[in-house]
Formats: sequence, structure tokens, C-alpha cells
Amino acid sequence: MSAFPPEVWMRIFSFVKDTETFKHLALTSHQFEALAQEEQVRSMCWSTAVDVKGGFTHWRTDPRRRLVQDLDIRLVESLEKFDGGWSTSVPRLQIFANLSTVTLRNGRITPAVHAVLAQLPKLRRLRLQCTSLCAIVHGAEPPASSATVTDLLLQEVRVVDAMGTQLTSDALLARDMSLLPRALLHGLRGLAISSDESASRVLRQTLALIPHAPRLARLSVEGPPALPVPVPEPAQALALPALTAFRGPQCLAALLVPSALALADVALTDELSPAGALSVLAALHPRAVRSVELALTRWDAAVLHEIAHRFAACTRVRLAYCYRGPSDAELLALGAQHLAGMPLLDTLLIHARPGAAVQTAPRAYYGKDYGEALRRWEAEGAAGLREVPLPLSREASMAYLAVWTKWTPRLEVVSLGERLWTRAFGGTVWSS
Repeated sequence: MSAFPPEVWMRIFSFVKDTETFKHLALTSHQFEALAQEEQVRSMCWSTAVDVKGGFTHWRTDPRRRLVQDLDIRLVESLEKFDGGWSTSVPRLQIFANLSTVTLRNGRITPAVHAVLAQLPKLRRLRLQCTSLCAIVHGAEPPASSATVTDLLLQEVRVVDAMGTQLTSDALLARDMSLLPRALLHGLRGLAISSDESASRVLRQTLALIPHAPRLARLSVEGPPALPVPVPEPAQALALPALTAFRGPQCLAALLVPSALALADVALTDELSPAGALSVLAALHPRAVRSVELALTRWDAAVLHEIAHRFAACTRVRLAYCYRGPSDAELLALGAQHLAGMPLLDTLLIHARPGAAVQTAPRAYYGKDYGEALRRWEAEGAAGLREVPLPLSREASMAYLAVWTKWTPRLEVVSLGERLWTRAFGGTVWSS
């Protein structure tokens, strides 16, 4: 399709100027080329986002900004065609001078992309959904860039060829040996890396990238359920003194936690035994921790005792566990007594994981023992809670919810034992 003639462009410009609620302008790839040559466009209040999907570009207008800041590229066609689009169109678009966020989905890190990134001095957030994480870490060093990326998201995705055959990472690596410019990583503050292909490869990529990001403050590492896997040496490459938030497997946390004196948010993605959870908690620095998220193989009061007594400054606790039957009710009540003494706690979520045997509510959950624990919560500061659990059947949960809302006036979220969204007693009832 040919580009719009000048008179059509003028009508579009007039419409944008006269319509405050205008949000989208869809352009074909040819019109995208023509846009780079339109002087009038550069003076328009164009967007914080450009979205290219299957050959279409969506521009969002924002009267508060003159230059594009966010660019989101979503590819469903040939990667080679996209490479040509970057090398010909993007460098000529001067409205990208303030570009701070770039998202590449299903794309390659090619020399042409390197050249474009090097021309974006204000680039801060880079999100890459790549066909192979291996292609990012290994290969020849690309040209240096003047940009300073602070947040990087890497996601390895499954890719199929034209015949529907899934391409393996090894095949993709042989086809694409391009690299993420490591010069961009020096000022990195946030890194999220994930893969639906291999848990071990996620860890290897993390170990390869961390030495290039000494200022890293936020790290999220996620892979298939096969985690944990052995972490290769050298462990000293994982010294991150500026780390404040970590989400990932226990094997990686064991290498990071000792040097992370400011670590405040901790979430472990793999299922831990009580002993494993206690070992991680023992390595944390009590005065810094504000949020703890753990998944336990079974309910254990010793874990809650450790949280309650070592992390007095903690404001958020989230625990998932495998509910094994009525015998867990007494343990839950005991755990409630432990957590009741945490003066700053305002968010608590205890969740019986899917697949657990939560059929009917055991009497002890809403009987004398649990009631005594709740009354102690009220006496020792439970009025500050905003999020509480009810891992029961729907009938028992709804009956007991009235007690929770009476004793916790700041209550905002309640977790039920089954999936439902509803509103009751003036608060939101939620099931994770």
C-alpha cells in the first residue's frame, strides 16, 4: 500500500489537534516509512508508545510530550524483514530522540539493532523477548553504545519454523550469534530473565550477565518447574552489594544473599522444605527485609517463628504450603500467634496451593483454637492487617469473613480456598 497523499496527512493532523480523546493512529509499514519524511509530524505531540505488529504501527498521542519515549515492536513476520525496517526507518525518525523504553518481541539482536540502540542516548528500559538467550551472551563484542540502560527484561520463547517444527535453542544459536551490547549493562539497575525452555540455561545466562551489571538492584530469574538445578562456578561473580529485590530459585539466592546487605524483598520461586526455608531466612539481614515470599512443602511453625522474631520490620509475608488435612489447622493457629507480634505487618497471605486436599473446612479452622489466635491478633496489632487468608471451603470462608472484617478495619484482600471474585462485607474477596 502506498503512503498517504499530503491532503490525507493534513486531515489526520487536523483531527489529532482538534480531538483530545484521540488515542490511536494505525499505519502500514509503507506509511511508517513515509512518516519519517514528514516534517509536520516532528512538531506534533506524538506519543509515549509506538507499537509495530505484523506490519502495522500504532501511534498513541499524548499532549504532555512532544517526542516518543516508548517503542514497542511486536513481530509476527520475517525477522529479516524487520532488520531492514530498523536500519532504514528508525534512524531517520528524529521524534525518537527522547526514546527511553524499547521493547522487542520475537526479534533478533542484530548489528542493525545495535546501530539504532547506539543512537538513543536516553534509553533506560530495554525489554527483549528473544528466540535464544544463548545468542545474547555468547559471541563477538558489538560496538559500544552511549546509552545507559537501567532496566532489562530478557525472555526466551518457543519458536517454530514455517512447517510448525519447534526450533531448538542450539539451532537458533547457530543462526544468530548476535549480542546484546554489554556496554549497555554497566548502569543496569533491574534485570528480569526467564525461559520456558530450560531452567539450567536461565541460570547460566544470569551468571554470564551479572558481572557486567555491578549496580544491579532488582533481579528476577524464572524458569520451568525443574528448578533448582546446580549452579556453575564461579560463585564470586554473583556479588551484588546493591541488590534490594530478588525473585528466583533457592540455589541462586544462596549465592546472592550473603553479599546483599540491603536486600529488602525476597521471593523464592521453588518449593522449599522447612529446613531449606530456614537456611535462606538465616542468611538474610533482619533490619533490611520488608517482604518475604516462600513456598513450603508443608506447614511448619518454626518458619513462622523465624520470620516473626528476626524480621520485626517486615510489612508483607506471603506463604504457600501444601494443605494435608485437618491436622494443619492447629499448626495454622499456632503460626497466627507467632505472626501476631509483628508490629509493622500490614499484608499477610497464606495460600493452600492448587491440588492440595482442601475439600471441607476442618472445624479447628473456625473453632476455639483459631478463634483464640484471631482474638490475640486483635489485641496485639492485627488491626493493621490489610490482606489475610481463608484457605477453606467457600461456605466456611464466607461465614468466617465477617469476623475478619470486624477485627481488621483496614482489610482489603482476603484469599479463599477456591477461585472466585466477589465483594462481601464492604471489602474485596480474592482467591489466588
